[in-house]
Amino acid sequence: MSDLFIKLIKHTAEKEDFFTECLAATLREDPQVAKGFVIYLCGEELDEVTISATAVTIETQVSFIGSCLDMVITLNGRKTIATEHKLWSPQAKGQLSRYLKLGFDRLAFITGYHSEVSKKVFDHPCYMKPLNGRKHFMWSDFYELLEKSLQTPSATILNRALLTLFRDYGFEPPKPEIGDLLDPDPAVSRRNRKNFAKFWELTRRLLRKKGWKEFGIGSIAELYVSEGPARRLAWAWLDPIWQRGSLRIRLTLDKSSYLEAVEKNLLSPEFPFHNDINIVETRAPRKEGREEVLDILIPMKKLLADANDAESISKKLAGYVLAVFDTVG
Repeated sequence: MSDLFIKLIKHTAEKEDFFTECLAATLREDPQVAKGFVIYLCGEELDEVTISATAVTIETQVSFIGSCLDMVITLNGRKTIATEHKLWSPQAKGQLSRYLKLGFDRLAFITGYHSEVSKKVFDHPCYMKPLNGRKHFMWSDFYELLEKSLQTPSATILNRALLTLFRDYGFEPPKPEIGDLLDPDPAVSRRNRKNFAKFWELTRRLLRKKGWKEFGIGSIAELYVSEGPARRLAWAWLDPIWQRGSLRIRLTLDKSSYLEAVEKNLLSPEFPFHNDINIVETRAPRKEGREEVLDILIPMKKLLADANDAESISKKLAGYVLAVFDTVG
């Protein structure tokens, strides 16, 4: 019965609503995992209410002044947390701003992907922010809670069914190995690329702190970065699948006259990876013709030599990318 939710969700077109009902049913049947879910959102206390000692009630598809909230969590019959859920669909324009005006004590946004959140929403005192610095929660944040709950006396068959549904949707933290991103089996390569894409989260977060605004996804594991504060760098393409076992960062500069200076800086001893990289000056196809770019190449084995878990892999990747961006300027 661990595949119960997977089998059922295939029979509905309303995947997000059904996913919410699966989550809510699991939380209702297991009060301990419900409290763990709330604690992950807000910590051990919310406005002097101790979560571990409070009664938690769950409602779904709550209609409220022209809006429909995916889920509303009530603590001790008085404190309310509204949660907006997305699997893959984008948020509607002004959706979170509108929900913040409805009078709930807190609002959380949970998705299966990285989404932008406006500064107005992010700075609102009732908007709940993850401790990891991300702008919103992701389903993978709750994977460990569900996994551990299987070992507790309060767990029901729904806990395992929900965990299996999480796995089916890829809502799990990155595995501590990369795997072959160019495996000849499309299913294997896709699975490995989806896992690798999760390692970019720290890189994305740190680049955003430095002022980079736009992040796009290529072939699952690739990352495009643009609209930042750099004087020379217009945008960059982070590509771990161009060649097996190698990471390529393709730099598109504001002016071709910067190419020589940027290459010199990257090969100087001041750049910590100068002995490990190769630089190729090439011409990339564009709508208006071909443009000169720099490809910065580094073997994954060298870059990730001492990384033995998901956290250290993420840190190694982020440290290298930020060093490249800072050196290019």
